[in-house]
Amino acid sequence: IVSLNVLLCSMVGYSLAKFDFPGKGILFAIVLMALMIPETVLVVPLFMMVTSFGWTDTPLALIIPGCLSPFGIFMMRQYMVMIPDSYIDAARVGGLSELQIYFRVVLPLSTPALVAWSVFKFLWTWNDFFWPLVVLSSETWRTLPLGIQIFSNYRMYQPELVMATSVLSAIPPIAIMILGYKPLMR
Repeated sequence: IVSLNVLLCSMVGYSLAKFDFPGKGILFAIVLMALMIPETVLVVPLFMMVTSFGWTDTPLALIIPGCLSPFGIFMMRQYMVMIPDSYIDAARVGGLSELQIYFRVVLPLSTPALVAWSVFKFLWTWNDFFWPLVVLSSETWRTLPLGIQIFSNYRMYQPELVMATSVLSAIPPIAIMILGYKPLMR
C-alpha cells in the first residue's frame, strides 16, 4: 500500500506541479476539496465498490482503496513546486524522456517529501482498524490491530498477552521512524 501510494501520489503531484494542461486548476481544486471530506463518509461507497468488484475478504480490498490519497498528492505537489524548472529543462535538453526525468531527477530531489509521506502513510496503514474490520471477515488477511482486538475479546481475556502483542506490534512503526529520521532531518 505504502509503495504504491507514494509512487502514484508523487506522479500526480509532479504532473500538477510541473506540467501545464487544460483543467489543471480544476483538478487541483478537486484534490483540495477531497481533503475536506472525512474518511468515514467514504466507507459506505467504498464498501459498495469493493463488494461489487468481488474483493471482499481479499488483500485487494485493503490495497486498492489505499492507493491514492488527496493529502499525499497535495504534499507531493507542494514539495515539487519548489524544484527548480532549470533542472528539468536541463534534463530535457540532455535527451531524457518525461518518465526518465521523473525517476532520475525529480524523485531524487524529492527524497525528504517521499520519506515523510512514506512514514505517515505506513503509520496510518499499520494502525488502521476500521476499514479492515469492514471488508475482512475471515482470519486469513486479518491485520494486526484487528487481530489484537479480536484476541482481547476471546473467551478468557488475558491482559498480559494482549499487552505483549501490543508492544510487539509497536516495533515495526518504531523501526520505520528510526530509519526515516535521518532523511527527514536532512
